[in-house]
Amino acid sequence: MNLKRYLVLAATVLCAGSIIHAADAPEAQPRPTAEAKKPAGPGVLTPEQRAMHLPFLPPDAPHLAADDLVHQTLDGTVVIEAEHFTMQQRDQIRRWYLNSEQHTPAARPDGDPVNVDGAGGGAYMEALPDTFVVEGDRAIDGINLGLLPGSVAVLCFKVNFSEPGRYYLWTRMRSDDEEDNTLNAGLNDEWPASAKCLQFQKHTKAWQWGGVIRSPQGPSFPRLPAWLDVPTAGVHTVMYSMREDGCCFDRFILTTNKEFAKPEGVGPVCTPPKAGRLPEPIAVIRTDKPIVQEDVVFEEADGQLVVEAEAFFEQTNTEKRAWHITSASLTPKVGRDIDTPHFADAGGGAYIEVLPDTGNDPVGPVAGESLSDTGGAMAVASYRVHFNNLGRYYIWVRALGTDGDDNTLHFGMDGEWPTNAAKMHHSGGGKWDWACRHRQHRGKLWLDVTKAGSHVIHLSMREDGCEVDRFVLTTNENFVAPTNCGPAVKLKSGVLPGFSAAPSSANSRDAIVVQAESVSTEGWELATIKAGFGGTNP
Repeated sequence: MNLKRYLVLAATVLCAGSIIHAADAPEAQPRPTAEAKKPAGPGVLTPEQRAMHLPFLPPDAPHLAADDLVHQTLDGTVVIEAEHFTMQQRDQIRRWYLNSEQHTPAARPDGDPVNVDGAGGGAYMEALPDTFVVEGDRAIDGINLGLLPGSVAVLCFKVNFSEPGRYYLWTRMRSDDEEDNTLNAGLNDEWPASAKCLQFQKHTKAWQWGGVIRSPQGPSFPRLPAWLDVPTAGVHTVMYSMREDGCCFDRFILTTNKEFAKPEGVGPVCTPPKAGRLPEPIAVIRTDKPIVQEDVVFEEADGQLVVEAEAFFEQTNTEKRAWHITSASLTPKVGRDIDTPHFADAGGGAYIEVLPDTGNDPVGPVAGESLSDTGGAMAVASYRVHFNNLGRYYIWVRALGTDGDDNTLHFGMDGEWPTNAAKMHHSGGGKWDWACRHRQHRGKLWLDVTKAGSHVIHLSMREDGCEVDRFVLTTNENFVAPTNCGPAVKLKSGVLPGFSAAPSSANSRDAIVVQAESVSTEGWELATIKAGFGGTNP
């Protein structure tokens, strides 16, 4: 290990507060620019600051890659997943943690949830804890900021280079706040200026590719291409180190092609290894996809239709928000969700929730983001139904809200969104509750069925964070709200794979009762497959 780098690390760990400034780095620092305000000067942390910035680091999940894994260049290019490292070094202060559907880091603080959707291989690495979040936070070099490349949280990748030369560097990462959009790269524990401060757009909350470094003159100057010079053919160690904590690192490419086009999406497939085996990709569970086939039709009988909310056959208008299924086996990982799951009390042990949930932010609900006053404009879940009887059907919904900013939604039918089915309001007391009332005038909501046969019922978001378990349409204007999950579900056609049998708590009749929520469909692996009938066979 470079002696100066070792002294920086040792002083930080042993003194727990004596901070060595990046002026000790081998490369001269640029003249004061916009970045000069970031690192804290030498000094001693108070006990409160030590508790915040130097918390206990829990161990990460076991490495996915075996020690014998050696990547290789083919035709001058190698593509590597960040989670396919073989060693992590200098991780006493900050550490790279695996994020996936099966891996949620235990390190705290961590201001953002697992954002695995769109990550290559279904996983990525994140530098934690994250205490440098916004510009006003205290930035401490050697702790939550790594101005000296290679000094904090280093991932190592063994790569067999078929030929020496200049390899241009492309890196895929994600920035979720103002201060987590830079990285450092090196080779064989040498950290050249050509790969120092890999620069990306900040606060994008989306995966992005970048192939440039920040100019030594400062962030406002034109950025320069990033590269590593490989001195000889053979095995070398490519290294990435944290520069700002909270950074999410997905994958990278090294190529001799100076004109290599910026990748799209996750980019090219990973290069086959020279030795060892690549870990299997981690399955991504899509909680916003249907878990029933399109031939499933819910049936009205005796003036009553009962539908499980998680059994939608289609979802549209999901660019900003979407309904996500939540159960013991399905946990959405798509963004902010301020409350814990409530599947234990939900009918069938599952429900849907509009996510991300940002409507209770200090700025309040934002139209077109966390609020939609127009039925059908955002997050529309649709259900195929069959009516045997005509008439006015009053809408009762079993829903849950944790506050006053997540307790309304809209209903519609056959692509129409009448005002008499809009702005359904339910209590926001943090428990499941039945409701049939308008948000403002408190009158009942209804849909008029003027033709027997097949129809499509829709529900759409009004406020994000809204949770829906099931809903009932009934011609009985004096319907009494159940005190439990309510009547049983009846199907006209199709089967409900992944739904197990259970007796209904009320109004038992021939039915298939929606009780489980997991099935393998459209290539997305959802666990726990069971099926059965409630009552007698329909």
